[in-house]
Amino acid sequence: MKVNQNPQISKANETQSHHTQRSQGIRKFNEASKTSDVRANEADVKSDISLKAKEFATAKAVADSAPDVREAKIAELRERIRNKEYNVKPEDIAERMVRDHMDTLGVR
Repeated sequence: MKVNQNPQISKANETQSHHTQRSQGIRKFNEASKTSDVRANEADVKSDISLKAKEFATAKAVADSAPDVREAKIAELRERIRNKEYNVKPEDIAERMVRDHMDTLGVR
């Protein structure tokens, strides 16, 4: 048997529950922020994030400055396609697609 509640009562209950959870969260935050361990931990986290950001920036700069090693191959393929010398069998394409998909799934 289902008991239908008044929508206004349900909304009031949800609001009260939300306020209670929010108050508990604020209380926990205030208690935690009083300890020096939390402040030290926050500094460690900020330091760690800054270090990671610098590492990623360095890696991106290296990657951006590296030459595209496939440029020569792409130029060669374009020329072969333009001269109608590049022919690929549909079966070869299908086989490669299946193999790559199986590798992605870790099957083999």
